[in-house]
Amino acid sequence: MKKCGSTYDLRLGLKLLLILPVAVAVGLWSACERQETAFYASGTFEAVEVDVGSLATGLLLSLPKREGEVVSKDELLATIDSEKLEIERELVSIQLEEVDLELDLIGEKIAGNRISLKNNQKSLERFQALLEVKSATEQQLDDLSTAVKLDKTRLDASLKERARPAIHRKELETRLRLLERTIADSRVLSPINGQVTDRFAEPGEVVTVGTHLLRLADLSLLEIRVYLPSALLGKITLGQQVSLRADGAPDREFTGSVAWVSPVAEFTPKNVQTPQARAELVYAVKIEVPNPGGVLKIGMPADVYFD
Repeated sequence: MKKCGSTYDLRLGLKLLLILPVAVAVGLWSACERQETAFYASGTFEAVEVDVGSLATGLLLSLPKREGEVVSKDELLATIDSEKLEIERELVSIQLEEVDLELDLIGEKIAGNRISLKNNQKSLERFQALLEVKSATEQQLDDLSTAVKLDKTRLDASLKERARPAIHRKELETRLRLLERTIADSRVLSPINGQVTDRFAEPGEVVTVGTHLLRLADLSLLEIRVYLPSALLGKITLGQQVSLRADGAPDREFTGSVAWVSPVAEFTPKNVQTPQARAELVYAVKIEVPNPGGVLKIGMPADVYFD
């Protein structure tokens, strides 16, 4: 019995020796498979940048903001000389007062013509009744009829006379609105909350419409673009949450979301180091990353981890 027991123990040991490598191999394969379900890619942070330009032509009087300074939406960024426009606005305002005076005089004339017409029409009706009882003459009736016709003619003429200055007034009002808009354009306001990244002009220069003055970047929400092979696109969905590690803040983990996946393949950008990797076809994936504390900076490298 002891011999049989020794043989049984020997066989059991041999089986264990055969099973153990297989179990270890299966465990390693499962671990590798789990690791392959997660992957990461690298890129650098970018920001939505806005070039602020001049909407007016003239001498640049002030441009107080410098690179690195933070600006708020609707904050004054630049002032362009508008003195000539303001003088022209005063002249147009004076012309409007003259037109209003002319319209008032014509209005008084129209009112007088209407009163005269109304009185003569009443007199004509009264004399027509008197003529029936032989208390008025045909000559008096004819005179009143002529007076009524003249009053109507004068009234029509004065109404047409009022049309000309009325049209002129509309023209002056339109011109005044244009001047006010141009004067307002001489004060350049910030279109976004952001930070000045570039400065293209200096006070004392003459700028024209479209001249670039400043470049602003919205640092509250940064973007990072990574490139993935087609085999991994099936693991990416819009709105998917990802985690990031930035070189500038290695002890912190940031969260972003997939905002866009390119529908067109392209060769890996030239900033990738190896020629073999640059020859591969990849798809661009854009990720938006909130940056409320301003820790992340434009151009900062980071790794994006996809679960």
